[in-house]
Amino acid sequence: MDVSTAIPNRSAVSTPQAIAIRRKIRRLNRGLLCVWGLASFAWVPLARDLNFRWGDWTFNFWLAAQGSVLLFLLLTIVNARLTNRWEKELADLTQDQPPPAVE
Repeated sequence: MDVSTAIPNRSAVSTPQAIAIRRKIRRLNRGLLCVWGLASFAWVPLARDLNFRWGDWTFNFWLAAQGSVLLFLLLTIVNARLTNRWEKELADLTQDQPPPAVE
């Protein structure tokens, strides 16, 4: 797939549906960045309180080494799937629009 056809031109689609789709994508990105920030930094001050055994390691080490990485992977998958779905909707809206008049 050509990149120029995958991402429609903003000026070509300015319908309320297209604007709503772009807002959903921006809102998703902001939300996932907030979750990423919380997963990266919010638990750090509480890490000493999470000092109990989880198998051979303490839980705070496991959370830092494994749990955050798994959450980042999940965030990437959610972002990719939802953004691809919404960009396809946006591309369908672009195909339904007549080409812009050239002056």
